Amino acid sequence: MKTKLIPLSLLFLVMVSCTTEMINEKPPLAKVEIIVDNYFGKEISDPYRYMENLQDTVVQDWLKLQADYTRQVLNSIPGRQSLIDKMMEFENRTTSKNSWPSITENDRYFYLKATLPDLTRKLYFRLSKESDEELLFDPGIYEADSTKVYQIANYVASHDGSKVAIALMQKGLEIPVRVIINVDSKKLYPEKLERSFNFTWLPDGSGFLHQPLSSGDRNDPGLWSNTKVYQHIVNTDPSTDREIFSREKYPELALNPEDFNYPRCYNGCNFVFIYAATVDRRINMFYAPIGELKNDKINWKRLFKPEEEVYSFRVTENDLYILTPKDAPNYKILKTSLNNPDVATAELVIAENPDARISNFRLTKDGLFYTLAYNGVQEKVYFLALGAKKAVELELPMTAGSVYLVTKGFRFSDIWLGISGWTSENKRYRYLTEKNEFILEELFEEAKYPEYDNLIVEEVMVESHDGVRVPLSLIYKNGIKKNGDNPVLMTAYGAYGMSLKPGFDPKLLLWAHEGGIVATAHVRGGGELGDQWYKGGLKTTKANSWKDLIACAEYLISENYSSNKKIA
Repeated sequence: MKTKLIPLSLLFLVMVSCTTEMINEKPPLAKVEIIVDNYFGKEISDPYRYMENLQDTVVQDWLKLQADYTRQVLNSIPGRQSLIDKMMEFENRTTSKNSWPSITENDRYFYLKATLPDLTRKLYFRLSKESDEELLFDPGIYEADSTKVYQIANYVASHDGSKVAIALMQKGLEIPVRVIINVDSKKLYPEKLERSFNFTWLPDGSGFLHQPLSSGDRNDPGLWSNTKVYQHIVNTDPSTDREIFSREKYPELALNPEDFNYPRCYNGCNFVFIYAATVDRRINMFYAPIGELKNDKINWKRLFKPEEEVYSFRVTENDLYILTPKDAPNYKILKTSLNNPDVATAELVIAENPDARISNFRLTKDGLFYTLAYNGVQEKVYFLALGAKKAVELELPMTAGSVYLVTKGFRFSDIWLGISGWTSENKRYRYLTEKNEFILEELFEEAKYPEYDNLIVEEVMVESHDGVRVPLSLIYKNGIKKNGDNPVLMTAYGAYGMSLKPGFDPKLLLWAHEGGIVATAHVRGGGELGDQWYKGGLKTTKANSWKDLIACAEYLISENYSSNKKIA
């Protein structure tokens, strides 16, 4: 899980603090150049403003000296190499690393795969689940110039699986170029779309809508500003692409330079949707009938305003389902007409649960599936059949810390669930709605980690500075002693309403296997306990985020899990 990745340097530095003394030599000091700014009548001194210029040779030399010192510290850690060896042994338990497959409407399977020891991810496909895999695209041979190294950043298959649009990143540039491949011939179309970032196929597969970055220079301050959306037809010159949405072309929409405008289309739905996104989780969106794309001037209409507090939505041909915390901090699901939407009078489909947060939902032709998250560390799945009044809980094949729902769209019955936990590896199941049955789908060789069978997961609630109880997840080896001497590696993230959901990370669990405690503090500002939890660590209440973390650390000390010298 992305939010759970811990840099190896942090892991090793914690070991130093716990098992040995640091090197006495002090790192080189940076020079001081004081610049004073005046903000609202208050003078603020900045002694290191010059460090923002990474092209400055003084800054580069200082960074190199810091890196040399860090390397010296890391190399001095006893047992460091044995940990690295164990992590590499984990890597070699399978011959390849595979992504979750993307499955098209006609059941073609696409996925990224890196075959060890080569870590380059290549794009593969299968004509069906049972078919043999075929290599579709290798970024290693994309460019004849061997000094240019490319990686696949992302890919999107057309609905019928006949074409795939692939975003490539050249190492060191971080600016995408998008190419299109014909699946049957395995040949690239001639065009290359520079800077093509966000992307969505048109339902008929003739082309797509995409959002290029505003600059080809990753250091350009305007890289993410004044973004535009274009329509591209496959096998045509990108210079002829039509601009369909921008602040410049549609001043009447009152867009802002910082609005990150990107498109979405959904097969079976006759509308095109444009997000005007910011860091605000509330959706700001415009839409228009797909038929209007042929017009020079498109009649864009507002679908959602931020004050309507729509956080997520799904569509059918005629209906619009929305997830909102408005008057429901744990969220509710509403339905309104897609042709004449009215959030204020929308029909209630799933009411708020007072004890759990609605964390996700998906539509199939059979009904609506949704997940309820309890304290952010356990999820259950419910199904509301089409025409039914009450949802039923599905009996999952394993206890779920987190559940990931994937469907082929509202016109199909197909749905898959990815289920994982802190110490349980991710498993992928197909759910057969008509049989109420889960089928384990294992497309790839899976690694096993028997050394983690003796790990314990403990979920506790910790009282914070203001009496609010904060969820804290602990992972440690069975039989650990509460003697105040256990090294703790603690993670927290309290922003944007994002939750630190349980996920299996064998490298991180090595900390617990070696006698440490892995702790995850679900602090305010995250989304674990609903919208009020997010807003409880936002702007004027931001201090709650770090005060919650401090309270969790103090709990570990008071309960003799560890001491203040052994928590990082």
